[in-house]
Amino acid sequence: MRTRRVIKLIKCPPSSPKPLTVHTNESHSDQSYNCIIQEEDAAGRLGITVTKHLFKAASTAVASNVTALDYLILPVPEKLRYLTNVIAKQLLKTVYIKSYVPNYSTAVDHFLPHVGGKPVLDELQKNLGFDDSAMEASRMTLYRFGNTSSSSVWYELACAEAKGRVKKGNRVWQIAFRSDFKCSSVSVWCGFGEEGAFN
Repeated sequence: MRTRRVIKLIKCPPSSPKPLTVHTNESHSDQSYNCIIQEEDAAGRLGITVTKHLFKAASTAVASNVTALDYLILPVPEKLRYLTNVIAKQLLKTVYIKSYVPNYSTAVDHFLPHVGGKPVLDELQKNLGFDDSAMEASRMTLYRFGNTSSSSVWYELACAEAKGRVKKGNRVWQIAFRSDFKCSSVSVWCGFGEEGAFN
């Protein structure tokens, strides 16, 4: 027998911050817009062309999205560390200063990125500084379901919830992207209650 699952809309209590959504669009760049495109080949068969600029376009879109989200979700100490790094780089231009990567685990309890493939997850983990346990739901979703496009963030949430990791009041960060290159982040700040999101 087939069962039907419906995600519950979350009504946050008035005291908790509202869920945040940040969208960035890189389609103004021809390189980003054309990195994945549907077109016909010489024989007239419809297909998808993926260019070598895909990872660069994805990196640019994710970086601009994360930069826009930083100010909204990071706690004050992380913002100050980041600001200090930016000022030091501006004042000491002759000295190489490594860019500061904020500690996102101070801002969110669960990180659920788009499952585009193992290299995508590896790069996100390396660039955003998450440990293996934070990426477990993503890697399990990739192994079990493959690349399910932007809907993978919901598979990841179900996986984390099934393992008992998502608790009431947890902060969840979902980030997804799509061709022509758009990137969206959603941060849910109030949790799902005792029964979970998928019951």
